[in-house]
Amino acid sequence: MSFMSIIQQFAGPVIEYFDHRNERVHRQRAQENELEDARHQRRMTNISEERSAEVDWNINAQNNSGWKDEWFTIILSIPMVMCFVPGLADYVQAGFAALETTPMWYQSAVGIAISSSFGYQLYARHMMNRNRDGSREQNTSPSDAT
Repeated sequence: MSFMSIIQQFAGPVIEYFDHRNERVHRQRAQENELEDARHQRRMTNISEERSAEVDWNINAQNNSGWKDEWFTIILSIPMVMCFVPGLADYVQAGFAALETTPMWYQSAVGIAISSSFGYQLYARHMMNRNRDGSREQNTSPSDAT
């Protein structure tokens, strides 16, 4: 046996091992890429289904709202109109001051009831953003700015 045949006899299996190893690594990476593509496609499908469900919810809510939306619009307009009637603005301010002393669960319930008429999704996004920021909007009036 020559020196070259001995090297080929030992080197052949080593080279073959690394060739097969590279093929296995390539197959594994291809499978990981396929899995990631499938996850991405599922995320896109979920987003599409959520948007479709949101549109269906809004259409259903509009069709079933009855007088609720109009009633809330009238109720919410009363304090605004009262602010322009001489002598009634003080009652509006006192009323809102009294509402600030109500329990948070009551304020939330009123907010949810109103937002269900005018767009729950917008209210929910606002609350999520507010909670994520950790801040609470402050009531400011023109007199506070001075």
